[in-house]
Amino acid sequence: MKVKVTYTVDLEGIPERVDPLFESVKENVEKASLIVGGLKDMKDASIEKCLKQIEELRNLLLEAELSLGDCDSMLAGYLHVLTNNSVSQQEGPTS
Repeated sequence: MKVKVTYTVDLEGIPERVDPLFESVKENVEKASLIVGGLKDMKDASIEKCLKQIEELRNLLLEAELSLGDCDSMLAGYLHVLTNNSVSQQEGPTS
């Protein structure tokens, strides 16, 4: 079961927080690529093994998708704050 976890970090630390997620995505995609490369030959040898590999492939891609969604949310929020701060500073103080 997957759950969303929310916690507070310094604004400047957000770009660094996505690095481990990107690494996880990279590893899952590399593993998925290896599985895809062997599916055709595996299908010819054993349909059951092929089906198990397809399930593993789908799980790896799901993990990658979830991590990318988290990266997207964090970076979009980060950009939103930076953009709003930039606009606020350009407008100057209001009296």
